[in-house]
Amino acid sequence: AALQEKLIAMDASATAKGGYPHSYIEKLWDDMYFGDRSFHPVYFSPFFKIIDTPDPKDMKQTERAAKFVHGFARWTRKVVDGEFEEDMAGKQGLCT
Repeated sequence: AALQEKLIAMDASATAKGGYPHSYIEKLWDDMYFGDRSFHPVYFSPFFKIIDTPDPKDMKQTERAAKFVHGFARWTRKVVDGEFEEDMAGKQGLCT
């Protein structure tokens, strides 16, 4: 309940100011998104989407996590080994 009250107060404060931030979540998001200065060779998003299996009841949480980690490890190996084809826009390479 204390967190909810704090969020309501932050939202009321943002609304009263009438400017930035336009929502209580906006400053928190900006601080998180723009504050991360770790090196990343490609654009990254703080959110990853894991596609559900046709029937999520068929897979335990540990299996889903293991498959995610395995897939990420395979992707990382391809990046390190230079096995990705260049992204193209028509016949123009996007990285050239």
